[in-house]
Amino acid sequence: KRQGKHEQAKQCFEQAAHAGIATGYIELGQLLIGDPTKVIISEVSKEDLDKVENYFRLAGQAKDPKGWKALIDLLEKRLDFAKLQQNREDFEIHWNKLANATAGGLQLGLKGAATKAQTYIEEQFLKKLIRIYDYPLIS
Repeated sequence: KRQGKHEQAKQCFEQAAHAGIATGYIELGQLLIGDPTKVIISEVSKEDLDKVENYFRLAGQAKDPKGWKALIDLLEKRLDFAKLQQNREDFEIHWNKLANATAGGLQLGLKGAATKAQTYIEEQFLKKLIRIYDYPLIS
């Protein structure tokens, strides 16, 4: 019975996502992994992690800062896991994805994105972003 409700919820969220409701994407991702700040990367398949990453990215691209926030949280977990595994290739991939997600969050005024931007985005690119969005430069 519980599986039926899960499938029903999934269908509702898929319909919402296809209708352009960003929250649908976030909920689809959370159905797969739960809270992205608490996910244990080693317990989720790479396929599911990639799928969830895409859901959160689509929510962010649909102008929902919560999508960028969820994506940043998930990518930080994946970055930590790659670091723990001493997997330099995955570390670099997730670092670059984090830079892009942080830039997306920054554009929507996501709380905390400016602080993360200082970590994940190269200074030259960050200054360019600031000029594009006409934010005052802070020295």
